[in-house]
Amino acid sequence: MDGDMVQNNERVTIFDVAETAGVSISTVSRVMNGNYPVKQELRDRVNKAVAELGYTPDSVARGMKFKRRYAIGYVVSDITNRHFTIISKTIDDILGPLGYSLIVCSTDSNQEKEARAIKMLLSNRVDGLIINTSGKNDEYIASISKTLPVVLLHRRIASSEFSGDYIGSDNYQACAHLARHAFTMGHRDIGIITSDQSISTFRERTIGFVETLADLGAPVLPSRIIATPYTEEGGYKAIGTLLESHPELSLVMIMNNATTIGAIQYIREHGIAVPDSLSLLSFGEMLNANLMYFKPTYMTQKPLLVGKEVAAIMLDRLEDPTHAGREVVIEAQFEQGESVKDFSKQ
Repeated sequence: MDGDMVQNNERVTIFDVAETAGVSISTVSRVMNGNYPVKQELRDRVNKAVAELGYTPDSVARGMKFKRRYAIGYVVSDITNRHFTIISKTIDDILGPLGYSLIVCSTDSNQEKEARAIKMLLSNRVDGLIINTSGKNDEYIASISKTLPVVLLHRRIASSEFSGDYIGSDNYQACAHLARHAFTMGHRDIGIITSDQSISTFRERTIGFVETLADLGAPVLPSRIIATPYTEEGGYKAIGTLLESHPELSLVMIMNNATTIGAIQYIREHGIAVPDSLSLLSFGEMLNANLMYFKPTYMTQKPLLVGKEVAAIMLDRLEDPTHAGREVVIEAQFEQGESVKDFSKQ
C-alpha cells in the first residue's frame, strides 16, 4: 500500500497542483519557492492542494534550485519572423515573473552560428535551452539533452539519443488539409515553393501536400516544386522562377510565411491579380493580413498557444529533470481567405 502511494505521489506535478488549486503554474512556483509575494488566500489554496495531492518537488530539482542562474536560452532560426517573436514574448511573459531571463539567439539556420550560440549559452550556465534547430547539429544537441533541459521548437532532430522534449505543429495533416482545399476548389495545375528538406518542418509539410494531391488523383509534377531559402528574398525569387517556367499554374502553395511575404511582393510588383490570375495558399502566420491588398488563405500555427506550451514544458522539465521526454503536437488552424479562386462550379 505504502509503495503504491509513493508511486502515485511521484507522478503528481506542478500542473496537477495548479489545476486543483485553481491558480496558475507561476503562482504555485512562487509559493513553493518563496521568491515572490503571493496573496494569503492564494497561498492557502496552493498549500491545501499540495497537502491533498501529497505533492513533493523532485529531490534532484530541489538540489538544482540553489544552483540555478534563472536564465533560459532561446535559439531560433530567424527572430525577425513574427511567429518566433510572438513565441518569445509569450515565454518571457510566463517565465519573467518567476525570475527567469530569456536569452535570445538568432542563427539564420546556419550550423556554425547555431553551434556557437549554444556554446555561448552553455558557458553562461543557462538552466535550459529552447531550440528551433537548423537540423545540422543533431548529435550535439542530443548530447546536451542528457544533462540539461532541452525543448525542441517545431523542428525535430534525427537522433535516437535525444532525451528532451518536442513541441510543434501537425505539419503533415495541416498541409494535407490545404491540398484538399485546393483540389475541392478545382485546381489541378499546382506549384509548390518549399525549402530545405533536411529540416523536418518543410519535409513534413511538403510530403503532406504532395501525397494528398497524389491520392486525390492530381499529382504535382516534380518540375513544379522549387526549394528556396525561407526568407522574403527567397520567396520573391522562387515565385518568379516558378511562374516563368510554368505560366500554366493556377495555384501556388508556399510552405513558410516569410517566403509568402516575398512572393506577394513579386506578385504585386508584376501586376498579377490574386485570385483571378493566380491563387495562393500558405503555411504559417500571415500577421496583419487585413492590411494586405487581398485576404490570404493559410494555416496558422497559433504562436500564443505554442509559447504557453513551451514555457509550461520547460518549467516542468526544470522541476523534474528526470521525467521521460514528451512530444506535444498542436493542431494548426485553417484561416479561410479570398486568395483561392473557385473553379469547381465552372
